[in-house]
Amino acid sequence: MEINQFVEFTSAVVRSLPRDLDPTTTQGWIQNQRALTDVLRKALKPGSDSVIIQVSDNNPLSPPYDGWELVEDAASPVGNMELELAEFLKQGEDSVKGDVMRERAKKSNPMILGERHARALLEKQGSIPETWHKFYLVFPGTVWRDRRGGLRVPGLNWIGDRWYLDFYWLEGEFSRGD
Repeated sequence: MEINQFVEFTSAVVRSLPRDLDPTTTQGWIQNQRALTDVLRKALKPGSDSVIIQVSDNNPLSPPYDGWELVEDAASPVGNMELELAEFLKQGEDSVKGDVMRERAKKSNPMILGERHARALLEKQGSIPETWHKFYLVFPGTVWRDRRGGLRVPGLNWIGDRWYLDFYWLEGEFSRGD
């Protein structure tokens, strides 16, 4: 959506709001903007699977294992953000190497997400749509070098009845996970 279209749409929404909302209800929406965001998303994007996370920590990351070294880190964005699945495979592809996956992720979204975003999502794993269980959720904005020199990126993997944080080898193949 272009900026002019977004401004026009926002104006249309504001003009369409009921004028007879009671003050208590209005104050409730003001104080609970996350719930308001959820209601608006469901009304304006039906069938869309997304999760809102809160990332407030942009402090340096600690290595997940002894001997690991941080190579690259996406410390931003911070704040509230809505996450949706993004496909990195092209039609007809079953998998791609890690460097291809990272380049495609960077091209599709200039604010590439990393480990702190994965950890924030892991904290809200009960909010992650069930339709995401069949996918690996990769966060290629953070890159670690393991003790053997291999490069790894964080990701979430659904195993059994919960999500787990793992670190995927960039030399390996990345697939949909289904």
